[in-house]
Amino acid sequence: EKLRSDLQEQTEQIPNLTEDTKLCIQNTKDAKHQQEEEVAAFTKVAEKVRKAIEVFEKMEAAKMDVIQKEKAVQNADEKERALKAKKEQLEKQQEAWRERSQQLAQSEKNLALWQAKQKDFGLLETEFSRAEQTEKEYKTQKQTTEKRRLAYRAASLEFEEKNAVYEQKRKIFLNAQAGFLAQELKEGCPCPVCGSTDHPSPCKLEKEHQNLTKEMIEELALQAEQLRGKQEQAAAAAEAAGSLLEEKQKNAGESFEHLRSRAKEVLDLEEIRADFLEQMKGEFLHQSKKMEAEGRQLQKEVNEYQMLLSALTKAEKQKEQFQEKLEQSAKETADAKTALERSRVMLESLEGSKDYQNQQEAQAAYAKA
Repeated sequence: EKLRSDLQEQTEQIPNLTEDTKLCIQNTKDAKHQQEEEVAAFTKVAEKVRKAIEVFEKMEAAKMDVIQKEKAVQNADEKERALKAKKEQLEKQQEAWRERSQQLAQSEKNLALWQAKQKDFGLLETEFSRAEQTEKEYKTQKQTTEKRRLAYRAASLEFEEKNAVYEQKRKIFLNAQAGFLAQELKEGCPCPVCGSTDHPSPCKLEKEHQNLTKEMIEELALQAEQLRGKQEQAAAAAEAAGSLLEEKQKNAGESFEHLRSRAKEVLDLEEIRADFLEQMKGEFLHQSKKMEAEGRQLQKEVNEYQMLLSALTKAEKQKEQFQEKLEQSAKETADAKTALERSRVMLESLEGSKDYQNQQEAQAAYAKA
């Protein structure tokens, strides 16, 4: 009975259980649908966050790319400015070199003129040496001529003295001979010398001359003749020395006059002093030092001028190289700026496509979902 009662009670509850079951099934369906909606919503948010994160990652890479491109543009600009600065510096240096080279443009001509003047100066020195030598030869010959003339005077005096002694002794000797003859003269008899028969003043032989001999007279004659020859030789030597002196004097005068004329041209002398050769010595010393200093300075200027021409030629080549580098650098700068602009456009595009302000906001949305 109890069983039947329980069964009856349970049978009565079946409709209620059926309703509960239906309700439970409906709740389960609703929960599943809600779950599916929630999963779909989460999936949508997750996809949105995933894409947003990809965008942020791309934006980060784009920002780094922009920074790199900006650095590349900066480097290109700096390189271009540096090249321009070097080129400008080179052009300024070229201008300074050109200005200096124009100042030295006549240096080679001036050196050639100096060399010609130096040659004239050297020739003048040669002429001065020649004039000095002819003057020296003239003075030497003058002394020699004076010696020759003095020697002639001495030889002439010696001859005259010796010849006077000879003539005196010869006359005495002849007179002595006449004295010997006078001792033999007799009145009315003719003189063997003059033929006179009258003998009013017969020669009387002096006692001191009684020892004179013919040999002594002949020796005196020989000595006198030798001295005559010596006198004639001295006279010939004096005459030759005098002729040579005239020639030396003429040569010295011609050299002197030619030197004076050349000195006025080469040394530009305003005044010719009486001591011309001494004046020339001092002038040569002064001009020689001056010419050497001028020559060194002119050679220095020519060397500088040639160096400047070489430097200007090299600078032109460097300038061309700088221009090529500048053109290349300008192209690199333009390319870098173009690349930078593309990167910035890309970054702006990414900025415009983002759904969240930042990555943290996207992560918060993901966590909330």
